[in-house]
Amino acid sequence: RTVAGITHVICDEVHERTQQMDVLLIILRQLLRTTRPDLKIVLMSATMETQLFREFFMGAPTISVPGRTFPVASYHLEDLLDATDHIIEEGSRCAYREEQRYGETASLWVTTRGGEKRKEMVDLTSSQVEPLGGG
Repeated sequence: RTVAGITHVICDEVHERTQQMDVLLIILRQLLRTTRPDLKIVLMSATMETQLFREFFMGAPTISVPGRTFPVASYHLEDLLDATDHIIEEGSRCAYREEQRYGETASLWVTTRGGEKRKEMVDLTSSQVEPLGGG
């Protein structure tokens, strides 16, 4: 694959610093230093550490757009189901079906209403959930 026809790369929410974003930024910096010094890279974020990114990209110019932040509320599926008193009917295409079972247990990442994530072992033959490690 080649980036010969690409003139601009726009990366939004760079402050989130995921592994994928970090790898992308490393690759883009390498391209700028070697084969594509003409490539234009736009990094966007309402809350990024401008100086950190500026130094990483060899003194790149910055543009600051004044504005304000807005509060963000996180909702999880369980919250919405509770708030709407939604019940998944037995015949629904979203309902659990016995014939789709692949094993007796499964390891799942569970996100609690507070946003905490934890790994749990689920017995697919029971309605009980046990945390991994037996406790």
